[in-house]
Amino acid sequence: FQKLALLKRKKLNIPMVAITGSVGKTTTKEMIGEVLKKLGRIKLSHANFNNEIGVGLTILATDIKDKALVLEMGMRGLGQIENLSKYSEPDIAVITNIGTAHIGLLGSKKNITYAKCEISKFLNPKGVVIIPSNDQFLEETLKRYWKGRVKKVELLNIKNQKKSFKKGDNLRGFFDPSNKTILIEENTFEISFDGFHNASNFLFAYAVAKELGIDFASFNKFDFASLEGRNKILKSVKTTIYDESYNASPESVKACIENLLEKPRNHFFIFGSMQELGKESEKCHKEIFNLVNNSDIEKCVFICDKKDEKFYSNYLKDKKKFLVLNKTKDVPKEINKSTKKGDSILVKGSRCWQLEKIIKLIN
Repeated sequence: FQKLALLKRKKLNIPMVAITGSVGKTTTKEMIGEVLKKLGRIKLSHANFNNEIGVGLTILATDIKDKALVLEMGMRGLGQIENLSKYSEPDIAVITNIGTAHIGLLGSKKNITYAKCEISKFLNPKGVVIIPSNDQFLEETLKRYWKGRVKKVELLNIKNQKKSFKKGDNLRGFFDPSNKTILIEENTFEISFDGFHNASNFLFAYAVAKELGIDFASFNKFDFASLEGRNKILKSVKTTIYDESYNASPESVKACIENLLEKPRNHFFIFGSMQELGKESEKCHKEIFNLVNNSDIEKCVFICDKKDEKFYSNYLKDKKKFLVLNKTKDVPKEINKSTKKGDSILVKGSRCWQLEKIIKLIN
């Protein structure tokens, strides 16, 4: 099946963009697809078709009318992204970040970095790898795999706009969270998604577009479609729910909490425990608990397995804003008792909790 996909790929005379990273892959893929529409029709990986079957299906579903192909590449172990790269031969590779998602499977952040850099193993020698700046280990590891061109991107707050630019500097963007605009080079972009993390994802999309020769106007507005469980805002008569229920890693949870705290009125957090963190699990959860405890979040309903309940309950027993449950179905009753009109609720947890099923039961 993969050989068939590679045969089809070799017949496609269009640019192929491959995206990986610990968090933000799917959102970045969707943003790239929207930005590249200036070229014509763009083929994207459907949903998160990012494994050896999904990548092959996407390549085989591409046809002569498509002007570019954007593939998401996921992994659960070393060698898997190398395999996806081998059977797709990308022209542009994007590594959104190196986090701790799947650290329980790979053992260390070092191994995660190795696994993500595999995306460049079968990259077009004239292509480019786009990475975040300020990750020295990622840069050094990438050099082991890739001898070609590397583009580093960096997002700063608009308050830092006066930083000087030198020839050969990173591609910099300056984000203004008050109006969701990003200044990049001489152009301003307004995006529909909230948060610094989404502005950072957009910077990768811009970098890809520039590689493919797209010119932008001085002002550009992008209204991105929200996928289920990602960047979805649901408003009712009583509360506003920020649905980030699709999955969770330490980095993505922290980013969503920061975004929640920018919202008005009282803040509530429904938090399904993070999976696949191995020996790092307790440490990562404590970091989130401490972040919540030191914030103005009114209440955090934390859902965990029965076997972990005692440990987490003991750790949180003197922290009054936490409630520990081990059944998702018990959450709506508890959150509905606590919230008032105008409150904001963040829903975030690992895929196993299927938190999207309770959202319709929250007032």
